[in-house]
Amino acid sequence: MSLLSPSLEAFWNVARTRTVQDASKKLGLTQTGVTQRIRSLEKHLRVTLFVRSRTGMNLTREGEILLRLIESYVELEGVALAQIKNTARTNNIEIGISGPSSIMRSRVIPTLLSKDFKKNWPWLRFKFDLCDNDEVILRKMKSGEKTFGIVDSSLRVNEMKSLPLSPEIYFLACSRETKKTFQRWERKKSLLDLCFLENERLLSIEAEVLEKHCLQKSHFHEVCTLSDSLSRIEQISNNSNLGIISTDQLKNLKASHSIVALDPKISFAKKWKLLWYPREFMPDYMQALIKTL
Repeated sequence: MSLLSPSLEAFWNVARTRTVQDASKKLGLTQTGVTQRIRSLEKHLRVTLFVRSRTGMNLTREGEILLRLIESYVELEGVALAQIKNTARTNNIEIGISGPSSIMRSRVIPTLLSKDFKKNWPWLRFKFDLCDNDEVILRKMKSGEKTFGIVDSSLRVNEMKSLPLSPEIYFLACSRETKKTFQRWERKKSLLDLCFLENERLLSIEAEVLEKHCLQKSHFHEVCTLSDSLSRIEQISNNSNLGIISTDQLKNLKASHSIVALDPKISFAKKWKLLWYPREFMPDYMQALIKTL
């Protein structure tokens, strides 16, 4: 059940699917019927809501604003109907969250799917999106595809609200077996003094990580960018590759017992922040989600 007008419902479906064809299937209308409703809405508001391109129906700035208003209304409508029917547990609300694979896998997903959080909000459903590109995350939020986004703390987005998250601590890691071969170097003051690095392959996540570790590509035989945290951990565990990973990434993984810090003195904190668009009415479950993260 939806209390949206036919024109707004057509707009909402086109905005989510990005094609008139898919929206028409969801609504049970012809493509012409959906297009007519969109044009009627644009004429009424005196704005252009979509720009047609090869990639689909892209929202204009005015369209993005209208989409956020509709999403806020739909969420409020769901809560109100659930209270009216006294069936809150059967009326699920979906929340989309996009963020880097490391913090999503190690912190966000386990936290929001934990027994404590699900106990208080059993009717919430999440669509987790693992994305290591800040610009793509912002684009998904602007299009209404995702409600929350996690990006680098240095990124400025004036139209959104933000909250700093606890930083991830990254360190240079290797398998226990690999470290045994380096035991004779442990008395050295710094890992950077060790000549064995020039024969090693390093699995990193991005160029800035090397710099913050005071490392350079020239220190290693090969440096490979591997954003997926699970792949990095698997390769570090199974062979002699070195890798840069966070303490959070190891917390809930079976492979954690086989991975150790090669040099505890070499580490740095990666700072993130949680983003969302401001709303006149902030539902209690959204407030709880923000507080929990």
